[in-house]
Amino acid sequence: MILLVLPRLELKAAQSKSPIAHTAWQPLCDLSKDAQKLYNKALKLTTDVEGYFSAGQKAIIQAQIVAAKENTQEAMLAPVAITAAIKDNLNNKEPRRPVCLKAAARLTVRAAYLHGRLGDFFELLAAMRGTTSGDACLAKHDDGGDSDTAGSTEFYKNRCNLAPAVPQPQASQPTTISAAGFTGLDAQQGLTNTEQPSKKNTNCVLLSTTTTDKNGDGGIAEPLPFAAGYLTAKGDHAANSPSINLAALSDDDRQASQKQRVRHYIELWEAYQDFTECEKDFSTVFSTPTAAQLNDSLAVKTAIKNQYLNIKGAFDETKDKNLIEPLLKDLFKDEDAAYPKKVGAEAEKQQIPEPATGKQEKTKLSDLNDIGELQQVKIFTPTSKFKI
Repeated sequence: MILLVLPRLELKAAQSKSPIAHTAWQPLCDLSKDAQKLYNKALKLTTDVEGYFSAGQKAIIQAQIVAAKENTQEAMLAPVAITAAIKDNLNNKEPRRPVCLKAAARLTVRAAYLHGRLGDFFELLAAMRGTTSGDACLAKHDDGGDSDTAGSTEFYKNRCNLAPAVPQPQASQPTTISAAGFTGLDAQQGLTNTEQPSKKNTNCVLLSTTTTDKNGDGGIAEPLPFAAGYLTAKGDHAANSPSINLAALSDDDRQASQKQRVRHYIELWEAYQDFTECEKDFSTVFSTPTAAQLNDSLAVKTAIKNQYLNIKGAFDETKDKNLIEPLLKDLFKDEDAAYPKKVGAEAEKQQIPEPATGKQEKTKLSDLNDIGELQQVKIFTPTSKFKI
């Protein structure tokens, strides 16, 4: 009689499997959805960085083209000053340009890797649900209740945005990642009984809390790195050590030796912190300098001294002020008919002839964005065959 009972007890123990509670997997689903926002943000930053420098170059050439129409002192002076101010602006931004382009690429790579790992996690466990009972490996309820007939791989693909879309340059903020860490990712010891509160589903072999159930030879060689290590599962789902709280991270975690079990999350978090600093650097689009900025710019004053007055050396407040500042104040005024606003107004009015652009019809100067085209237009001075 005892011999008959023992095999039944062993079978019951071997089927001690339980689904992952909704509270444990939903934050991972939210993080997967955030991946698309990160792709979009990275593309937007790349576009903003390159757009900033391109707009600056465009403004320089526009000023030179507009001034080339006139044979006046103003026309000689204005492009020198405007070019100096814009170049000073761009030179100050230049050191951050390669850093921020790299930050955008790094964020994309880190997010894409983790996104793919989360997709595998959801699709694998969704596919392992029961065929008739609807028993799910990912519980529908917070208490681990797993009667979920709708939890197909397609369901999770849509619910959690497992497949990336073509990125668009957008700045939507993610909901799960911040300077503090990852919201909701507080399963600090991997996959344990806390994340598997009930034991119903006999179909999820990989989620068994009995070591021999996962592998018939008596155990597994290594813990199972579910969800890129966040829900790492030992053979008996005992707690992993040390405890790691992804919801509360610090700068110390940037060290490569820290939190190895969830290192891919740390790398994404670190990339995001560096990325947000770059977003601040390029949070505003390029704008042409105002009259006040041109009048106050040391770079402009030095350029006028060197290039217009042909005097060597940097601007000297004591020696050069009375010589240069009156020139600037007469030239740059906050009036539509005066520089620098005059450049924008003329760019809107000027119709560039076909030979200057290679197009089939005249084009407004303000509509030309390609630097090569603008350089070509610049060749057509008032003394050339085709006048602007």
